[in-house]
Amino acid sequence: MQAPRPELYELADDLDEMHNLLRGEPIGAARALALEHQGNIDAVMSHEIAEDRQPIDASMLRRLQAPGYAVTAHEVERNDLDPKDGLRLLDRYYEAVTHLQNGEPVPARRLFEEVLARMPGSALTHTQLARALAEMGELEAALEHAGLAVDLVPDSGQYFAFLAMLELQSGRVAAAAQHFERAHTQDPASPQAQAGVMWNAARSGDEEAAQRHEARALELDPDGWKTRQLLAMLWSQLGRPDRAWPLIEAALKLRPEEKDLHRDAVVTLVQLGRAEETARHLAVTGEPLASPSFSNRLAIAYARAGDTQRSVALFETLVERHPGFEPAKRNLASLLERINRP
Repeated sequence: MQAPRPELYELADDLDEMHNLLRGEPIGAARALALEHQGNIDAVMSHEIAEDRQPIDASMLRRLQAPGYAVTAHEVERNDLDPKDGLRLLDRYYEAVTHLQNGEPVPARRLFEEVLARMPGSALTHTQLARALAEMGELEAALEHAGLAVDLVPDSGQYFAFLAMLELQSGRVAAAAQHFERAHTQDPASPQAQAGVMWNAARSGDEEAAQRHEARALELDPDGWKTRQLLAMLWSQLGRPDRAWPLIEAALKLRPEEKDLHRDAVVTLVQLGRAEETARHLAVTGEPLASPSFSNRLAIAYARAGDTQRSVALFETLVERHPGFEPAKRNLASLLERINRP
């Protein structure tokens, strides 16, 4: 096995691969055999030509990803990380993802930063860290890591669209529009890019184009709950909860246990004036104030639904409970100014 710490096993006597013949000071015969195998591998790789590479269609990609293979169309830089160490980092990565899914961004952040310390070129980990930072209200830091992901994989529509979503959260609407367009230019086959240009079209009043791009996003990802969630979030951002709700319902059918979707359901139902229907979703999400990002979105939804009293009360409690969450402070100040309350 090629690796910074190579491995060689005698399978006839060691079927479980428990005794690495190259561990410590390798015996001469083992070293010679390893060099012979390495020479064979180098010979094969040196004769590789473009025609030897097989294209991977969407069906083959899903089949490869199902058992856990990581497949990318991009060039992969060598990082000299031993796969044995990488597996340990992968455990830390998935532990962080679990924390994030459970609404625990602080431990998630610590673990993602630990992974990035060993793998600074992991665009995916940069985006996940950005999600954790955004959940904590540290949008500037989140934008920095989302930008690093784009720099690492500049032809990824998914990463450009993610950067644009963070820009929307931080109020940078013009920058978000530009990055959604860039996502589509770089990667029109990305459902996230199609969702972004749907938002651009709807924002400019072109309903026909918006409908077309939404349909294309769903066509590219027919069974994907995340694409439906993204489309719903974009319609909600545009003040169109009527368009968002069917997408959330469809996503929940695909992923009924996903807490984020239940949070989206609560926010959208409040926007629709159907707050009395949120109880079953809140039973899944837990106490809203445990998540400052969710509470912030919910307070905005109450304001959009015309319930300013409830919105102000939630914002004030949120600021008191999470004094470091800056978006809530800005939103509360803006709302108080709008209703002429000191």
